[in-house]
Amino acid sequence: MPGRQRFLSNVRTLAWIGVGGLLGVGLMVYRRRRGERSDMPDRHRIGHATFAAALAVVVAGAGTRTYVAIRGTERCPVTLPRGTVDRIQDRRVVSSAESVATWVPTGIAMGDAYLAGGEICLIRPYRMYVGVHAKYPGLKYVTIGDAFLSRKGLAAAQTPNRVQLAANTAHESRHRAQWAVGTVLGGPLAFPVVYSVADLFFPGARNPFERLAGLKQGNYNPYSSAEPVLRLPQIGTLVLSAVTLELMHHFGRLARRRRRGGQVDRRGAPGLAVVEARIDHRRDTRAVNDCG
Repeated sequence: MPGRQRFLSNVRTLAWIGVGGLLGVGLMVYRRRRGERSDMPDRHRIGHATFAAALAVVVAGAGTRTYVAIRGTERCPVTLPRGTVDRIQDRRVVSSAESVATWVPTGIAMGDAYLAGGEICLIRPYRMYVGVHAKYPGLKYVTIGDAFLSRKGLAAAQTPNRVQLAANTAHESRHRAQWAVGTVLGGPLAFPVVYSVADLFFPGARNPFERLAGLKQGNYNPYSSAEPVLRLPQIGTLVLSAVTLELMHHFGRLARRRRRGGQVDRRGAPGLAVVEARIDHRRDTRAVNDCG
């Protein structure tokens, strides 16, 4: 499809422009701090490289999301139940705020769907983008910001099909609201981290986020139990987390002691030099007096 190929070409161009800009900024910073880099610890270099990689992903996601918003997307071939649109219109301002809060994660999901060979359409009343035929790793479908990604297509024999897609999108749009709230409170990774932890101890329909989004619309059993699960994987995770936290505390304390020792040595060196200079001066003065 020429139009789709042109779109992918534009997405790649935006990505290269973002990477090129980051490389230019990095080169400029490198030239300014070339003399300081030799004294920079390895952990600082690793931190700077990690920050640059994360910034590149953010720029690519924001660029892709902005381009899709400007270019526009075809509507998904679904039919919403009667009265659904009227209820959704009352949340137009709220959904716009949710879209802004999840702008970058949505762009990353869109880029993944396009580069993996998928297609994206829009369910306008929910203001949710649906990516189909994606080849991303993980579950059969997942929501990232405004994007609801599915490995299946929209054919009637597939899941989610055109009838189920509307109900699933209503469910997933509530996850977008949860993601937006998490972004405001704790950053863009707050919701996926908290959701993953909750899903470990409250898997499937037990997950409180899934229950808030609507179990029936999400193809879950609405009569399932809400009690937590505590088996070998959960117990192992708790033990491993406790050991990891203890090790982090131990090594952090050692690192602080080393830094304090280095500061004492650096501060003490000039003082010793001054004392030695004074001693040498007194010796020279005594030698001159003896000669006199």
